Amino acid sequence: MGVLHAITNGVFATGADTDEFGTTAKDLDPQVSQYLLTSWQKRVDNIVFATVQSVYDGTFLSGSHLYNVANHGLEMSDCHESCPLWPVDLPILLETVTVQLATRALTTGITGISFTNHFGGSGTFVRLRPFNSAPPKVTGHAAVMTNANDMYIYGGTKSISEGYAEMYYYDHAYEAWSQLESSGGPGGLENHVMASYNDDIYIHGGVSGGIYTVGSLWKYVVSTQTWSLVSNSGPALHFHAAHVYDDKLYLFGGLQESAVKNDVWEYSFSTGDWVKVSTTGPSPIDLVEFCSTGFNNTMYVFGGKFIQDSRISLSSIIYVFNIDSAEWESYSSPEEEEDWPPGISGCSLSAVDERAVLYGGFTDEFVSDVWIFDNRFKIFEKQVVTGTVSGRLGHTAVTYEHEGTHRILIFGGSEAGTLSNQLFLYTIPPLTPIPETLWIDCRAKEIVTDKLGVRYLDRENEIYPYSYMCDEYVDCSNSWDEGLDCSPSLAGLWIGIGVIIFFSILFIFVSFVLVIVYWNHAVIVRSTRVFLIFILVGGLPGLLLFVPLVEFRTEERCGIMWWLIGLSFTLIFGSLAIKNFRIWRLFNAVNKLKKPNIITDTHMSMALAAVLLVDLVILAIWTGVDSVTPFSVEMVEDFEDKEKSHQVCKDLVDNPLLWIFVGYKFFIVGISAIIAFKTRVADEQYHEASYVALCVYGYLILAAIILPLYLLGLAPFATQVLSYIVLLFCVMIPELFIFVPKFLMIFWPENFEVSTAQTSSLSPHPSLKVSKDSSSVGKSKT
Repeated sequence: MGVLHAITNGVFATGADTDEFGTTAKDLDPQVSQYLLTSWQKRVDNIVFATVQSVYDGTFLSGSHLYNVANHGLEMSDCHESCPLWPVDLPILLETVTVQLATRALTTGITGISFTNHFGGSGTFVRLRPFNSAPPKVTGHAAVMTNANDMYIYGGTKSISEGYAEMYYYDHAYEAWSQLESSGGPGGLENHVMASYNDDIYIHGGVSGGIYTVGSLWKYVVSTQTWSLVSNSGPALHFHAAHVYDDKLYLFGGLQESAVKNDVWEYSFSTGDWVKVSTTGPSPIDLVEFCSTGFNNTMYVFGGKFIQDSRISLSSIIYVFNIDSAEWESYSSPEEEEDWPPGISGCSLSAVDERAVLYGGFTDEFVSDVWIFDNRFKIFEKQVVTGTVSGRLGHTAVTYEHEGTHRILIFGGSEAGTLSNQLFLYTIPPLTPIPETLWIDCRAKEIVTDKLGVRYLDRENEIYPYSYMCDEYVDCSNSWDEGLDCSPSLAGLWIGIGVIIFFSILFIFVSFVLVIVYWNHAVIVRSTRVFLIFILVGGLPGLLLFVPLVEFRTEERCGIMWWLIGLSFTLIFGSLAIKNFRIWRLFNAVNKLKKPNIITDTHMSMALAAVLLVDLVILAIWTGVDSVTPFSVEMVEDFEDKEKSHQVCKDLVDNPLLWIFVGYKFFIVGISAIIAFKTRVADEQYHEASYVALCVYGYLILAAIILPLYLLGLAPFATQVLSYIVLLFCVMIPELFIFVPKFLMIFWPENFEVSTAQTSSLSPHPSLKVSKDSSSVGKSKT
């Protein structure tokens, strides 16, 4: 009635179900019937004919079947009276749309299905029940998922007879199977492989006729449902693996007749050439009935059967192949590790992002477990699955993505010894991200690592279990394993130390800028400008020392600590000693009523360079002599828990260069203390005796308290934290006590009794004063 109402009112319309020209418009005036453009017919006649033909051919399948444009169940009728009104190019356009609908290149966007409600959430395993009949019960078949998210299966065995030769595809949006035209192809195959490239399907190898292994490569064009032989010169293989990457098809392993192979082959879609890839690394042993998958440039191989001591064994090793570097890596269960799948054959692997999902297979029984291998951490994690999961082998599994969720379609195989054509869907849990953390916040990464199942150490890749972290045992004599999230008190401690270091570095830079700005100010001149620069520069290595202290121990970090300690210590104490020596020379000359020999800034710089040179020579020799290098690392074992063994810088007690290095530091401190004692009665504007004393006190604390704790191994975490505090004290006390008073004198001179006269740094002695309790020289005019 709707079509009749439309055309009688001069509105164009299309019919449905049948050709409505014969039922509605045939007897109407042509000026009216011309408004019926066409009709979309349900071609029941074609369906009946195809059904009768299948009975005649012996291919009839009972049950429900889906008919659409692709299998001529839906077609467009003739245009009849409206033909003269059609634009010239409209028939061609409609034919194009029809082909696109048939090949799924064009979709209506209507599915009638809510995946979230229908299939459940993450970790759900459900059986799908398409409304039409499934393909026959098979094993040894192959499957592939195209970019259009359609799963195609081909071949396999229905019994002990030769391989099956039919192509089916499953439309997950409509939950329906469709059988495609498959004549003119490779014929019956089993244990072959399938791959998808540019939405066309490629099939390689397999066993033909139940006897012969073939090496042919066939192409199936989905849009036209036609076959073509692409290559007949490839390796003859079955039970092998395939993966497409970067316009190339890669094959691995399999059987060549009865010979087991572990080669990697590359086929170029552009040139048609086959190349045997030369690989490096621990390639898989001779395996059969393994499972494999690939994602981007990575192929995974797990399980399978191999011969060991004349017996058939099952592999539990996962092999990871990097196509770009042609390198194999292998990972197996750590010793006494239970969180790892057993040796399995006949399983399936499905790759998604940086993971591979393992399902099913056979050990001494059918396996129903689901495992996920995370290639970031090289670990397996057994999944807690919601729903009923049955054990099976010889099935296929392909992945697809729907609205950001990754799922696996699992079909066929053998279930408890019985062939199956059941279809299952597993929803893969989302990838757990690795947090972008600060270098000091190691705990956040360990939360992820532990959640993914890490129970063993991999120091080279910096993988550690939770038990290794946050145990208040300082890894490598540092705080690397005690991050911000270990406890609220530790978080406050590290944040506090970090803030102090930040502001300390900021203070040094601001002081440097102020010294440059007030370069000719009397306060700066009297303090010896070059001396101030050396003190500021010396503070930076001391603060930078915290970086290797809190990082994981390596030979480079063990070495750089000694260089930073040497530079900071010598620059600070050397500058203090030389400055005080200059004041002592002037003071001593005045006491003896002699004209002093002036020590210029150039002389001071040369003297400090000489002191520093000795330090650098010791460190250079130390670095260059391999037999006594301090930069190697060793393991300190925890006998109660082997996993908590810590890598530390090598013990240096027996190293003579260590004692030369330390002795030289004591020599500098001793000279500084003697000179500071001699100049203590001079005006504090000119000497640095108090600063030397503060530094000496700090290092005495370090030597008297912390060093014994280190040597005895007592409270290593508390010892490390205390050493940080003392180190900060020794570095920053000279900086603060030298520069803060001077800047106060510059900005608020009215609060200090200082001379504002500009004096030359080359001759500070004319304004030199002696305290009142000194000798009578202090009262004379100098």
